[in-house]
Formats: sequence, structure tokens, C-alpha cells
Amino acid sequence: MPAGELGRRGLRYAMTDELDFEELRQRRKERSRTDARFLRPTDTSRELKRLLWQELALSKLIGGWIPAIPAYDRKMRLGRQCYLHNRNAKCLYERIEELPGGMNDNEWMPDLTRETFERMFGAADEHAFMVSYLFAVRQLYAQYDALMAKLDPILNAPTVDQLRFIDVEREATLAWSREQAFAAYASGGEGAPTTLPPRLAPHSLAAWPS
Repeated sequence: MPAGELGRRGLRYAMTDELDFEELRQRRKERSRTDARFLRPTDTSRELKRLLWQELALSKLIGGWIPAIPAYDRKMRLGRQCYLHNRNAKCLYERIEELPGGMNDNEWMPDLTRETFERMFGAADEHAFMVSYLFAVRQLYAQYDALMAKLDPILNAPTVDQLRFIDVEREATLAWSREQAFAAYASGGEGAPTTLPPRLAPHSLAAWPS
């Protein structure tokens, strides 16, 4: 074969290899950008723990308020809400245990989370309590939404499944909470349906877990 033909073939092969390499590099860059959108397993675990502590705090504080609620229907529904938050915490715990690191024996609710919820639910009366509860669950579901947007739907499918299970009660919880908050406002309780009582708002908003 003439030397010139060999040279042209070699040039074509070199150009093909260069194009293949450039395509591979571009794919890697795109994959890197895609991966950056999603949380790593260790980051997922940390985010789930933040939600776990808030669910536990809600369950605990609702349970503390139930004896002080005079209306039977509201008392019974709060008992169900207490159960739901506790069940959600269990779902989150089970998923955390499957992720790297799991839950350490010495881990417990951060002081900031505990103090935030204690301030919120240290309400003057049940009316202020119901307004505070509406605020708390709205904040909680907003955090669930933010986390869901950062989960890889394939590699983090078990986490997505748990959050979807938790989300089943969202509409019922928010609808009931809004109804109770408006009832509290109509009966002359502290605050307004969509805000915390003025006495509690500055403290709770400043200390909200983030």
C-alpha cells in the first residue's frame, strides 16, 4: 500500500479516536452535572434525620396537648395526628438504617429542634396551639418537597417510596389543620389562621431548624 494511503488512513483513525474521546468526555461532564443535582447516600441520611426529629417532636408535643383539649372530636383527631407523626418517624428511621452510617446509639433530637417546637407549642390556649400546628406541618411538608426534588428516582428509589407513603396523609392533615386554625381565629384565639401567634412568632421563626 502506498505510503500516502497509509498516512491518510492513520489520520482518519486518529480523528475518529479524538472524536470518540471528546464524546466520552462530554458524556462524563453531563453525568457529573446530573449527579450533582442529587444527594449522596450520606447526605440523604442527614436530611432524613432532620425530618425524623421534627416528626418525633410533633408527636410528643401533640400528645402533651391532648388532655387539655375539651372538644371530643378535636381530641380524637389530635390522637390520630400524634399516631401519624410517630408512624412517619418510624418510616424515616427504617430508611436511615438502610443508608450508610445509619443511626448512632448516642444520637438524639438536637437542642435547636427541641427548643423550637417547645416554644411553638407553649401556646397560651388551644386556639394558639392549633395555629402553631398548622404552621409546623406546612413547614414540614415544604421540607419534604425540597428533599424529594434532590433524590435520584432510580438510585434512591427506596427513599422516594417512603416519602410517598408519608405524603398520603398530606392533604387530609393540611385541610383539617386549616379548618381548626380558622375556627380558632373565629373564636377569638391568638394569631391568625396562616401565622403564628405574635408572642411566639419571633422566637420560632428565628430558631426553625434548617
